[in-house]
Amino acid sequence: MASVIGELEKHGRVDRGYLGISVQPMTPALARALGGKPAGGALITAVAPHAPVENSLLVGDVLLRMGSNPVTFDGLGKITARLRPGTTVDATVQRDGLQLSIPVKIGQLPDPPDSPLLGEQDTWVPNLKLGVANTTNEIRKAIKADDESGGLIVTQLRPAGAGALAGLKIGDLITHAGTKRLTNVADLAPVSQPSTKNPLLLRVVREGSPRFVAITGSEEN
Repeated sequence: MASVIGELEKHGRVDRGYLGISVQPMTPALARALGGKPAGGALITAVAPHAPVENSLLVGDVLLRMGSNPVTFDGLGKITARLRPGTTVDATVQRDGLQLSIPVKIGQLPDPPDSPLLGEQDTWVPNLKLGVANTTNEIRKAIKADDESGGLIVTQLRPAGAGALAGLKIGDLITHAGTKRLTNVADLAPVSQPSTKNPLLLRVVREGSPRFVAITGSEEN
């Protein structure tokens, strides 16, 4: 807490580390398919364009350690956030059955982008790591959801955030949180942090087809 206060006093914000990757949990079957038996770790499923690790970590790498910190799927976000932007850390990965130590440069967690979909003023939902905007009849018609009334359109998604992990996509229409109909961004903005014990149920319309999605903060959906 003291370091956070110090950063706020010095810079007016708290700088968080950022790698620019998406990961999924390891399973015994995945470990065998990847030619090794890593104890834990997280499987890299995507590397964002221009990510800090774009030329060092690869899709298909199993990230085992960051510096002296053992990596788990659930703990990687906290480990990364504590790393100082601009520094270099040795990452231990399993690649093609071999264990390698690779220096990676830590980037700075970017702020949510300022260019929302369709030009509508959007709102960032911190606990879901996504942005939403109010809709109009024209917008709902454009996304094949003209039979719906109200709803919020997803305009931003942070990789590995709760919304992205549940499979939400930019352009999805969120109509309900549980049984509550969503008519304004203020209805969703203060939502609590979801978890596997307390998931958030959302009704989502994509390409005209509605479905319910349980947001847990993990890929166990």
